[in-house]
Amino acid sequence: MHRSARRILGGFCLLLLATALTACETGANAPLENAIANFQAAATDVSAQLLVRDAQILLPNDDVAPAGTFAYVQFSVINHGSRPDTLVGVTVTGRGAPTPVGSASPLGSPTIPPAASVQPGVERITVLIGPLDTELRAGETVDVSLDFRINGPVTGLLVPVIGAAAAGTFLPSPPPDIAASPSNAPETTPSATSAPETTPTSSATS
Repeated sequence: MHRSARRILGGFCLLLLATALTACETGANAPLENAIANFQAAATDVSAQLLVRDAQILLPNDDVAPAGTFAYVQFSVINHGSRPDTLVGVTVTGRGAPTPVGSASPLGSPTIPPAASVQPGVERITVLIGPLDTELRAGETVDVSLDFRINGPVTGLLVPVIGAAAAGTFLPSPPPDIAASPSNAPETTPSATSAPETTPTSSATS
């Protein structure tokens, strides 16, 4: 009698657990894959000497960053090499789409110090993305490509988007004013023929 009661109770507990897990996974506002994405960060090895860790896209104000506002990419770079390296390019695109999410501009120094003795050089880098060309939502993932002067590029890094509540104090404070920020457009090399052409006029001689 007692053994049967224990079996019934055990089966009831398993049913409750399965129901709870299903509710978490199928909830309209918090799908399981988005909840998991919020607690994961992307990582990749640019080379044997340069490693990118803890890459996240952070939203400054809420779980949504509308088009025209901004967000941040933050990641740590670990340098095991004997020379410093510098981040020279960042591209952020929507997952599965070639359209850039917004212009990217590093805040502060994007240079990673070299290793010293047995300790690698480490730098936490923050990149401003904005104004955004498209909306970003917490739980999404976007494609980030990085380019370093010495160790070269790395592409296809799927980075999770983290809402403001989860980002907490990791955000720069106060957030920069997009309108007051310097242009985030990539630098261009001026053309040798950029000056407007002028047609010389000759003086008539009598």
